[in-house]
Amino acid sequence: NNNNNNNENIVNRLTTDLLIAADGANSFVRSQINENSCNKNPSSSSPFPLHKHSYHRKAITFTVKLQTPINGTAYQRFMPNGPMALLPIWNPTNSSSSSSSNSSTTAYYANIVWSTTPEQCEQLQNLPMEDLIHELNERLQSGPQINPSLFGTTHTTTHSHSSSSSSPSSSPSMFSKLLQEVDMLARSINNGVTMSSWTEHPERAFRLPPLIDSIVGQRFAFDLNCVHAQNYVQPRVALIGDAAHTIHPMAGQGLNLGMADAQCLAKHLISNLNGGMGPSCSSGLQYALQSYQSERQRETWAVMAGIQALHELFGLQFGFGVFVRSLGMNLMNHSSFLGGFVKHRLVRVAAGFDGVFASNGHAGGAAAAGNRSSSRRHCDVACSTTETVTQMQSKQSL
Repeated sequence: NNNNNNNENIVNRLTTDLLIAADGANSFVRSQINENSCNKNPSSSSPFPLHKHSYHRKAITFTVKLQTPINGTAYQRFMPNGPMALLPIWNPTNSSSSSSSNSSTTAYYANIVWSTTPEQCEQLQNLPMEDLIHELNERLQSGPQINPSLFGTTHTTTHSHSSSSSSPSSSPSMFSKLLQEVDMLARSINNGVTMSSWTEHPERAFRLPPLIDSIVGQRFAFDLNCVHAQNYVQPRVALIGDAAHTIHPMAGQGLNLGMADAQCLAKHLISNLNGGMGPSCSSGLQYALQSYQSERQRETWAVMAGIQALHELFGLQFGFGVFVRSLGMNLMNHSSFLGGFVKHRLVRVAAGFDGVFASNGHAGGAAAAGNRSSSRRHCDVACSTTETVTQMQSKQSL
């Protein structure tokens, strides 16, 4: 409508063959569709019902300046209240300066994501910068800790006969001695596996991250929740990325899941196009959307279960649980089988090269081939991003 006094263009209605909601965890598209459906038929269920689970944690994130390059390496420290991650980001370089001056003038940056309790998160937000930098460096620079006793503090058993002053009430019982011996043996095995791994494979040894020099910009905090849409698709609508699922940032899998969503959806849409069914064909489009939903929900549930398992595993604080966790990580790092096939597979899934059940590389190859064969065809698709959504009016009809 160009007849207003301010000559502003206001879009009242968008028409498209396919609407892809890629507008984040608080998806405007998803909420508007649910709201419109409820207004039209209050007794019907929402098109995109959500399953929510709170981790009872908050994350604080900000950018830091480093004293030395991070060299594309991510560091993570697991602490009782939650993990802290130092994540590499793109760093600009001054190519016009000489190498000698470049080393002294180039700034190196990284991002901090610290998951902790709401109370500690508030303290970190209000902490003076120098104190926060000291806190970060102290935690990130601390080396591996000695595991606690498997059975907690071993108490000695005493005789209850007060009249027998000569009884050895201060000496440990046979059972207590046995627990101590088992505890020492188990921890020695765990430490031995660690040290042998570092000796035989120096590249696997513990490495300290770069020191943090200063904090750049503001500190942001957000609640950590697990949110999953029961449906990823409805007729002519698809959710991808955080609009469909939001998970704990522990392993950094949110971005990988979102990119795999886009890749999978493109693969099925291109397959439809190659079969002669464009987005205007309702039955063909719905088949492609259902195929996308089936494939991605299976992958997402598997990743969410793995993240939840890690969250619970690294939240264990009792001695035996810490020992099992530590030994398992050491065996994964040292064993030729676990450190070979299993770790290689986990790394490929975590890096987004493969899915839990399928190879993303195959999907990418199919998408690339489909793009070449269908480049001359017209596909009417609207992709809703955060930027475009903020320009929409709340009264518009979707």
